[in-house]
Amino acid sequence: MPILAAINSTTSGLPVSSSIISLISIILSVIALGVALLRYQEQRRQGREIERQSQELERHGNEIERQSDELERHGDELETQSTAMQSEFTTDIYVENAKPVVNKLELWVSNLGYGRGKHLEVKMQILVDGDDSYTQPHRKSLKRIDSDEQRTSCIIEGGEEMVEFEVEPLIRVDLPDSECQNMSFQSGAERLKEYAEDNIEIDMRLCDTNPLDNESESQVFDTPQVVPTEDIDRYPSLESIINAGEY
Repeated sequence: MPILAAINSTTSGLPVSSSIISLISIILSVIALGVALLRYQEQRRQGREIERQSQELERHGNEIERQSDELERHGDELETQSTAMQSEFTTDIYVENAKPVVNKLELWVSNLGYGRGKHLEVKMQILVDGDDSYTQPHRKSLKRIDSDEQRTSCIIEGGEEMVEFEVEPLIRVDLPDSECQNMSFQSGAERLKEYAEDNIEIDMRLCDTNPLDNESESQVFDTPQVVPTEDIDRYPSLESIINAGEY
């Protein structure tokens, strides 16, 4: 009897152990399926996030491209406005005629540009035998003959032609044995002749500033005014010296 009971106990325990194993296998499969499902859902979530970020980057790229096009268009507009402004404010000023009268210089000036020319000045320097080290450039404002007001006496409007001005130029003498000083044309020329073996040359230019504060200059005379040294004593005034010059 004991042997029979043991056999029955062993044979009856086999199904119990197999059931447990089967149950454990089912549980593990369910867990694996759950993990796989969670992993799949996470991958889908990450995929949607990547797609959202890609769309956001594309939208941002389109916005940058739009802003770039807008900046380029704005730059073209600014360039067009700048060109128009420069054209509007450009001056084209030159001396039609210049005539010395004693120690003054009368000038007839035209402005073929659109902008107002202001701060009209004559800049003069004397070269001694071609050397400019004995003088420095001196600038003197022009006086407009048809204006008594100081603020309008040295301007010329765009389109004005043959406007008469006058000026009494000075020489800024800078000799080695004395301090630099402004002198009348006659006194300065007589002072400089001591250092001139051959001649003195008069370099005289008209300077102006346009409304954009850009400065330009042009020659008062078309050709250099070169005066032999021996003629300075005989022709002491600006008028006589210039008229005695070689052109």
